[in-house]
Amino acid sequence: MKKSVFVFLILAFILAACGGETPPPPPEPTEVVEVAPEPTEVPAPDYSISLDLAFDDVEDFNWLDKHIEADDPSQVPDENFMKDEALRIGGGNLLREANLRPSFSAGSFAHLRVRLSADACHHIDLGINNDRQTDYWEAIRIDGCTYNPYNLYALQENQNEHMEGRLLVNGSALITPDEWADIVFWLHADGDKVFSLMGVDGNISYNAVQLPEDWQNGKAFIGFGGWLDPESQSMDVDFVRVGDGSFTDYLAENVPAYLQNQPDIDAFLDSEAEAFPELITINQDGNGDGGQNPDSIVAEWLNDPEVVFSENVEAMAQNDGGQFGPGATKEFVAEGGLFAFSDDDGGIWTPLNTHLDQYGGMETQGNQAFLIHFQPLPPFSLGFVFMGDNELWVDFWEGGKPSIVWVAETNKGPFEGNLALEEGGWYYALMAMDRDGNFRSVVWEDGNPENKAWISDALGEREQGDGYKNQSWKFIISSNAPMTLNVADYQVMKFSGFAQ
Repeated sequence: MKKSVFVFLILAFILAACGGETPPPPPEPTEVVEVAPEPTEVPAPDYSISLDLAFDDVEDFNWLDKHIEADDPSQVPDENFMKDEALRIGGGNLLREANLRPSFSAGSFAHLRVRLSADACHHIDLGINNDRQTDYWEAIRIDGCTYNPYNLYALQENQNEHMEGRLLVNGSALITPDEWADIVFWLHADGDKVFSLMGVDGNISYNAVQLPEDWQNGKAFIGFGGWLDPESQSMDVDFVRVGDGSFTDYLAENVPAYLQNQPDIDAFLDSEAEAFPELITINQDGNGDGGQNPDSIVAEWLNDPEVVFSENVEAMAQNDGGQFGPGATKEFVAEGGLFAFSDDDGGIWTPLNTHLDQYGGMETQGNQAFLIHFQPLPPFSLGFVFMGDNELWVDFWEGGKPSIVWVAETNKGPFEGNLALEEGGWYYALMAMDRDGNFRSVVWEDGNPENKAWISDALGEREQGDGYKNQSWKFIISSNAPMTLNVADYQVMKFSGFAQ
């Protein structure tokens, strides 16, 4: 009894110390109700496809006008031009070119996916003149050869003359053998601008050009073809599509290189288009109007010249002049549209990293040529070098006049002709050596090819001649004093022989 009273008093004391209240029971569990988020409506892509030729069916060829090298093209079945569910030009068949029969209107785009074999060349044209029954037409042309950047031109042609003007190519896409490339043209809804895009494996090149009024007829068509050995080289076309609507929606879904470069492309589409270039006449015999086109000058000296590698300003800017080694400060000058090599202390000595005969498509120790488009500041310190077992210079140290320097003989001699480089002038220089050590070089003023100097020399017959034969030549930019060399473009070429 006393023990129970004691326990009761202890409990009472504890309750009093805790305030005398009994703790509340735990709360009942609350049921959690999951609320699904409101569905977000994703807008459908705002474009439509009006024509899609996949070349997996012979019926697709009915949409094409084909250039077939045969006595009776109608007897050549279209099945001959199908290879692995693609259209094939060359590769042993007789197809050389094709045009899409239906034209399309302003606001439309055309997309081709193409592939070239090694050392092949091709062209894809956006024809502007809708009347293809005549020999007069206008076009924006994308062309080029494997291992090289794309070229872009405006073309105008009739029965008597062919005119062209080069367009600026932004970006760094290279034509890679056996890799699919996306080629896209878009004719703006106003019919006054053309946007061109070339995408290869995540890399992209592009341009927008303002069309002159007499080109703005609001209609266009597509043509394409290969410049290739019809037996050993080929051009494949995976598909040709034509559509309209949102150009960027289409690119986002169908051109992988666009997604990897989308901010740049979208900003470019909103920017002002390039002004239309001046067109230079190239006569049907391949000679330029007064020989102003550099290709026509090269053809006067080299037989069968073929560009195997080239860079313009945009390509050099993309890789910071990475094709060239050290020995100069390298800089893209945007306001001048040029790429500069300079040295303020001593002089320039900057080699092209790759020997000329090591570019794809070249024959090892075969015929090798280099063409450079340049502006020297000042003009009296510059030298261009071919380095092999022997060393050969073309320098301009004597008042801007070119001389040849035979380093192995510690001797030099002047070029023929009256050319002297002048401050601020732009020039071309071609240097070419065949496998037997025969050398040609010509330097001329841009826009005035009659102002030139040249030299021909059978170096292989000299006392030290073996050092000029069967060489792998390295090209080097040099100077004997501080200077700046501005470069617009350069080309590495092979050729079959000398024309003179």
